[in-house]
Amino acid sequence: MSMCTAKALSSLGSSIPPLAPGMRRIFIVRHGQTDWNVQRRIQGGGADLELNKMGEAQAAAAAAELANVGPFSVVASSHLVRAKRTADHIAMKHPDARRIVDERFGEMRFGKFEGAELGADAEAAKEFRAIKKSWIEQGRVDLEWPCTPGSSTEVGESPQACADRGRAGIEALLKVGAEDDAVDETLPMAVVAHGAFNKLLISSLLWNDVRRSSELEQSNVAINVLDFDPANGSFEARILNYHEHAKAYNDGKCPCDAGLFGCE
Repeated sequence: MSMCTAKALSSLGSSIPPLAPGMRRIFIVRHGQTDWNVQRRIQGGGADLELNKMGEAQAAAAAAELANVGPFSVVASSHLVRAKRTADHIAMKHPDARRIVDERFGEMRFGKFEGAELGADAEAAKEFRAIKKSWIEQGRVDLEWPCTPGSSTEVGESPQACADRGRAGIEALLKVGAEDDAVDETLPMAVVAHGAFNKLLISSLLWNDVRRSSELEQSNVAINVLDFDPANGSFEARILNYHEHAKAYNDGKCPCDAGLFGCE
């Protein structure tokens, strides 16, 4: 595997290996910072927050970095505002790209933990960690986040279900060029999504094992580069969690990067 990590890079464009003939390249990006990121609150798919001032600056920096590796054929994003706004910054640098919004790229649904500040609630933190432990150590990747009894608004999702819908979204994007002559299949695509979602999606695409999401980090506006081989349906990582472009903005790091999932 030819792959670079964020620490080894000084420039994204100069560090990406050349794309092999017949391969497709996908840039998977995390959204910019929100106030809940700063507050270390669990920000799942049921929370639709806007970027804060720092997040807007981070998104602009990511767009400037990605302007040097295009043009993109497609700029896709989650339906949630924080991801859409980040993607809009990127799309402005790629005016000919098809802009797609797809709910399949939305953040994981955390059930009753949405909005929780685990650092201030020891009991909730204990239960949260126990559920994550059951995924990793017991392989219970179909176990959903619990919801408050009687709640009509909370949704709990399992890591496998989240990864599966993300894969379906990626598969649909890869078909866009084949179905639309106006989309150049030789050009790379960008997908802007979320912290937990990206970890689960990437671990599924690379290793077909969502438990390995615990090995990944996703800083705000992190850029991941994956190459897809249509001949065998496999993905190869080129760069994971690149965030040099955001070092001037809170060091490019989300306060919750440590652990399997943080504030997302």
